[in-house]
Amino acid sequence: MSPMVKITSKRSAARPTQLAGSAGSSGAIYIAAVGSVLTTQSQRRVLGEFALALEREWESFFEAHRREGADRREQLRVSLQDAWVNDYGPALVPFLAGAGMSGGMAFLVPALGSEGRIFGGSSENPTDNVMALSAPADPGRASEAVYSMLREFSFPLVRRAMDVAGGQAGNRNEEERVAAWAAIRSGALILEMFRPDDLIEYQKFFLSQAGRSTPEGEATQGAFHEVYPLDANLEEALREEILSTARNGGVG
Repeated sequence: MSPMVKITSKRSAARPTQLAGSAGSSGAIYIAAVGSVLTTQSQRRVLGEFALALEREWESFFEAHRREGADRREQLRVSLQDAWVNDYGPALVPFLAGAGMSGGMAFLVPALGSEGRIFGGSSENPTDNVMALSAPADPGRASEAVYSMLREFSFPLVRRAMDVAGGQAGNRNEEERVAAWAAIRSGALILEMFRPDDLIEYQKFFLSQAGRSTPEGEATQGAFHEVYPLDANLEEALREEILSTARNGGVG
């Protein structure tokens, strides 16, 4: 059975505070201040008409903006859900099953940037995982969200691989840096094993996240390894962890 991740995109928008007419002491102060400056009825009428025009302009703009944003987010959600259910999910079944991540919920959060968050559920229920990911700028680039997923999926096995490889004991900052790079390299190794056609695009995506240009052909991998260097012992330990995880999921 193919793993399935429900994709949900939410975004809240705050409306600016109204300038006048609101309740409370601050509203009373604003009204008193306006009254001391605009002393005639005609002046106050013009201000009222101006405020009403601003209100209508805000409502018109916000509604159009909200609809546009909602349409784009829905397109992205549908595109990502389709890519996951039909392409990536089936390809990654062995790894995800072995990792205890056969399903869950992913939230697209633009503010996160390239770093997501993952919250593993109960070990007895491999479908209750929750993940927060950066939202791709374009619905046509839904695969970028999957690449971010692979990075987040990798952190548990990265920690195990680091324990095996050693080399960073006692240096917390160094451990965090190596773990971040190793998680990105792990995502590439997972694709290399289970969906190799996406490997180059994955490497280009994370090169762009580091602010680097994306060369073509074999130069892409060289640049990727330069930006995200990995000790040979740790790379080998990562490969073994991925293969072991896949065997637990029914391969090998």
